[in-house]
Amino acid sequence: MEYVGWKAKQPQLINKKLMPNKKSNDWLQYSGIGTQMLITIILFWWLGGKLENHFKLFSKPWGELLGLFFGIFAGMYNLVNQLNK
Repeated sequence: MEYVGWKAKQPQLINKKLMPNKKSNDWLQYSGIGTQMLITIILFWWLGGKLENHFKLFSKPWGELLGLFFGIFAGMYNLVNQLNK
């Protein structure tokens, strides 16, 4: 006996009516933003301190402040770019 034209029905694992077309791992994309901003700010603050101590480019508080503000700007710029994706 031969079944001509018979196809086995594949089981449907995901019901598309219950699961919308939204990514389930969106939170993973944004989970490291705070840590990334903190590392960026601290790195630029440290670099500003190195510039003022090693190269004597700025007087005492201005190198660290310049690095701190540049780090905040770079962190916020990166945050906005990641959120706009």
